[in-house]
Amino acid sequence: MHGMGVLAHLLAPGDVFDRIAAAARHRGVRAFAPRVPPYNPTRIRAQAWDHHCRRILAETGSQNLHLIGFSTGGLDARYLVSRLGGAGYAASVTLIATPHRGSALAEYAVALPALVRDPIFAVIDRLAKTVYPESEPDVFGTLAELTKPNMTQRFNPAVPDVAGVPYFSFSAQAGQGAPNPASPLIWPLNRLVYARDGVNDGFVSVESAQWTNHQGTLPADHAQLVALFDAFNPHFDARRFYLSWMMRLGERGSAASFWSP
Repeated sequence: MHGMGVLAHLLAPGDVFDRIAAAARHRGVRAFAPRVPPYNPTRIRAQAWDHHCRRILAETGSQNLHLIGFSTGGLDARYLVSRLGGAGYAASVTLIATPHRGSALAEYAVALPALVRDPIFAVIDRLAKTVYPESEPDVFGTLAELTKPNMTQRFNPAVPDVAGVPYFSFSAQAGQGAPNPASPLIWPLNRLVYARDGVNDGFVSVESAQWTNHQGTLPADHAQLVALFDAFNPHFDARRFYLSWMMRLGERGSAASFWSP
C-alpha cells in the first residue's frame, strides 16, 4: 500500500511497488501492488484499498491478506482495518515509515504563506492528476491531516489497533544524526525535519514511525525505502527487505517480533 509518492511515479517508469511485487511473485509470493489516488483524505484512500483487497480475495480465493503500508499507506491500512471492516481479512498489518504522530514537513507546508503555498500545491495537484486522472486531488487537505495535533488528538484515538490482528512497524533513518547518508534530493528535507523532530528518513521521524511491535529502524531514507536512489545507499536493498519480510510473514504467520535489522 503506497504513500503519496506521485513524484516516485514520475521519476520511475511504472509504480515502484509494481516492481517490488513482481520481484516477490518471481520468488513465489503472491504479492499485489494496486494504486489509489494519493492526495485524498485517508478515509477515501482506505475505501479504495478495501475495494482492491476484496477484489484480490475474490480473484485468488484467499481468505485473508497481509497488508504492508508504506508512509501514508500505513495510515490507510490502519483505517481500513479499524474502521472499514478490514479486520475480517487482515492476517497482519505492517507499517513502514508511517507518520503516526504527524509530520513536520506537512506542518511546514500548510503553514507557508498562501502566496507561496498555493502555486506549489497547484503544481502537485496537476502532477497527481496526470498520474491519477480519475481523482480530484486535495493536497492541502491531505497534508493538513498529517499535522501533529490532528494525528495525535483526532486520528489515533479514532483509529485504534484492532485486537486479534498482529501489527508490526518499522522506522527509518538517514542523513543528519544517522550513520547512513541521505540521498542528495532528500537532504534538504532531512535537515528541516531534523530541526523539529530529530532523526528521520527525510520525511518521517523515527519517533513518529514507531508503532505497535516496532521491529527496528531501517538504514535508508524515504526514497530508498521504495528502491529509489539506490546508488546512494549500497547497504540497503529495498526489494530484498520487502521480499524477506513477506516470506517471514508467510512462514511465521502472526508471530510476534521475529525480524532483526
